[in-house]
Amino acid sequence: MISVKQRKHVLVIGCQRTGTNLTGLILGTHPHAILIEESDGAYEYLANDAVDCERRASKTLAKARRKYLSPRNRFKGRDQLDPAITHLVFQVPNSTYDCEALAKKFPDLRLVFPSRDVRDVVCSMANLSQVPMVENQLRFMQQREHIAEAFKEEIDCLVAPKTPMHVKRAIVWKVKTSLLFPLLEEPFGACWIRYEELVASPEPACAKILAAAGLSKHDHQLTRNTLHETYQGIGMGGTDRTWQIRKSSLGRWRERLTATEEEDIWDCTAALMQRLGYER
Repeated sequence: MISVKQRKHVLVIGCQRTGTNLTGLILGTHPHAILIEESDGAYEYLANDAVDCERRASKTLAKARRKYLSPRNRFKGRDQLDPAITHLVFQVPNSTYDCEALAKKFPDLRLVFPSRDVRDVVCSMANLSQVPMVENQLRFMQQREHIAEAFKEEIDCLVAPKTPMHVKRAIVWKVKTSLLFPLLEEPFGACWIRYEELVASPEPACAKILAAAGLSKHDHQLTRNTLHETYQGIGMGGTDRTWQIRKSSLGRWRERLTATEEEDIWDCTAALMQRLGYER
C-alpha cells in the first residue's frame, strides 16, 4: 500500500481571502487528488515528523472524506486512500510563513500561491469580522523571528491602536503577499495565479495550477458544475464548496470602500500592487 508520505504534497498558500479556498477546491476535484482543509487538521499533519504523519493521517483523512459527495471514488473505507490518489492538496494559508521548513520535510513539495486585489481582500476580510483575522496573523508574524525582523514597521502598525482596521487588513495582505517573490525562485518554484485570472478565465488558469501541482489536465475536465458535483457543505471562512466560479466577486470594493479608505489602502500597498500588475 502506498503510504501517505509517499504521495505528492501540494500546498495552497497566500493571504486569506485571496482565493486559497477556491484554488484548493479546484485542485481537489482532480480524480487523483484529495483536498485537506485547515479544519481537517492540515496544520497538525504538516507539523508532525514522518512517523507521526502516518499516525495523524487516518484522523485527517476521515475528516477530509466528509466533504466529498462520492468519497468511494477516492477512499477505501473511512480513512484510507484509494491507490489512484497520488496527490494531497493542503489549503493552508498560514503555512505561507513556513515554506522553507516544510520544503525540508517534504522534498516533493509543490506550492500554489494565489493573489488578489488588496481592496477586494480588505472587503472580504470585513465580511468575516467575527474572525479575529488581524490579531491571528499578527500573532503568527510575531512568533516567527525572520518575519518579525523583515516586517518590523508593518508589525508596529498592526500593534498601534490608532491604525484603522481597513489599513491593518491591508497590511496583513501586504506582509503575506510579499512572501510570494522568494517562493517563485528555486528551490521552491511556486506557481503564482491571480484570483482575477482564475475567475475571469477559468480554463487556462485551472490548467496552469493543475500543471504546477503535477496533475494531468487530460485526466480532468473542469466544468461550470464541477465543484457542485464533487463537494458538499461549507468550508473555511463560510465558503460554500459547491460555489460556481463567477465574475461577480471581482471589484466589489468599489461599492464597499469610501474614497478615503481606498486611498489609505492604496497608499500602504501601492508598490506591491503595481508589482503584481494591479492598477488603480
